[in-house]
Amino acid sequence: MKGIYINEMGLPEDAILSTAIDDFSLRTIGDEQMILHCFQHSGINMGWDDTRLPGYPLGKEYYKKKGIPLFLRNAGGRSIVADEGVLNMSLTLTGISDYKEAYRYYDLFIKEALAPYTTRIETKEIHGAYCPGDTDLSLMNKKFCGTAQRKRRNATNLVSYISVSGNQDQRGELVKGFYEAMGDYPIVIEPQTMETLSRLTAQLLTPVQIASQFFETLKKRCDHIQVIRKFNPDYPDLQKSIQATLRRNQ
Repeated sequence: MKGIYINEMGLPEDAILSTAIDDFSLRTIGDEQMILHCFQHSGINMGWDDTRLPGYPLGKEYYKKKGIPLFLRNAGGRSIVADEGVLNMSLTLTGISDYKEAYRYYDLFIKEALAPYTTRIETKEIHGAYCPGDTDLSLMNKKFCGTAQRKRRNATNLVSYISVSGNQDQRGELVKGFYEAMGDYPIVIEPQTMETLSRLTAQLLTPVQIASQFFETLKKRCDHIQVIRKFNPDYPDLQKSIQATLRRNQ
């Protein structure tokens, strides 16, 4: 198995390019390959389901007035917050056709990577958290990580955000205000149902540290590793994904 690590940590933010890289990986991954991608940016990663809500224009205006950039992500139905304390991580692989099995693989991958910090992570839906789902990862009934996936033929792209550090209550209040701005809609956000991995483990952790742990976990699963630090956006196949991402975000 060949492992490819796309490491954008510490590079200038480019949400469109980072999102396009995941699309590119899903379209071009070869057999016997596994692609890990870690990156950060600031703004709201908007989910498809939110954009279909009747009051979405009001919610969009709420973020606009706060000067917060919006990006439509490739996978996932609800909105999540991205900032300097949040790590975005994706894993692209082949050969797993069942979506539940893919989630189980991803779940174990994340838990193995975080084992040096805690072995008490639970997988279950945390009601009141933003973008809830039954693959949420939590400690002490507080969500710190959400996951989603997207498939294309024999390939699967699994994505997650990990709230590593920073003010999680503030993130929750921000998303809560988004839903409240749209009027009478039955999505209730309770910011106290989420927390950062740093607070939950009582350790000073950084997104760079956690990205390094994911890289170590990738190396255990692969017998050959290629590290890509920066993509050339003019690469023809990548340009296809960039243009598709730009169209979705118009």
